[in-house]
Amino acid sequence: MRLLLVRHAESLAIADNLTVGNDNCPGLTPRGFEQARELGRRLGVRPDVLVHSPVTRARQTAEELIAALRPPRVEIDRDLAEVDIDEPWDGFLSRVDKVVTTWPEKYTGQTVMAVTHAGFMVWVFMTLFGVPRPGTGTRVDFDFAAVTEWQFSGGWRLVSLNLT
Repeated sequence: MRLLLVRHAESLAIADNLTVGNDNCPGLTPRGFEQARELGRRLGVRPDVLVHSPVTRARQTAEELIAALRPPRVEIDRDLAEVDIDEPWDGFLSRVDKVVTTWPEKYTGQTVMAVTHAGFMVWVFMTLFGVPRPGTGTRVDFDFAAVTEWQFSGGWRLVSLNLT
């Protein structure tokens, strides 16, 4: 399985420094829409399936990628959503764990593009590398419309990190 994790493009909430939940996300900025279109133009891969978070900023990014890449299947997966304002931390970590443990079998031999959020991508990284939990000063940042590639073949291997 080849997994291309894509962080959504620039959002209005981040540009305007708003605190929003997953249900009231105002979507992408005009620059964000352009970032998503540009990512679709420059990616040299047609995934077998494009899976995206239901949160507006991820959905809008995914729509631009779908138009450019024309994947044969598109799915929405709530597990890819960012940690929400009132979500228990353990619930969020369980969602991340579910993806990294069940997707290799679910998508065996496929190229999967997943449009998600920085927090989700950080915790995939932290989980798969066993990086200590918060309070250690450890930090990983992902850019807007950046791709991080993982490959699963008996175990996870990081292929590329934060390609913009």
